[in-house]
Amino acid sequence: MLGKCWTGAYCRYFREAILPLDPALEAALSGQGPAPETRPCPVCGRPALLDGRRRYCSEACARAALREQKRDYMRKKRGW
Repeated sequence: MLGKCWTGAYCRYFREAILPLDPALEAALSGQGPAPETRPCPVCGRPALLDGRRRYCSEACARAALREQKRDYMRKKRGW
């Protein structure tokens, strides 16, 4: 689909459903300069734009990491 010259712009489904899931692909296809550097999320391993203070790809991964940190802290505090 991407190499065809007759398709013109990308279809609406591709723009709205597929591209937001992969920020690196979106930046590369939109031509907004070089593709941003992505790193794997420490929880799920999906590629994500982890810049500045952001450490996880989504709120769900952030909650899972916080839960694990709290669990480890309580285990250490109890002496397990």
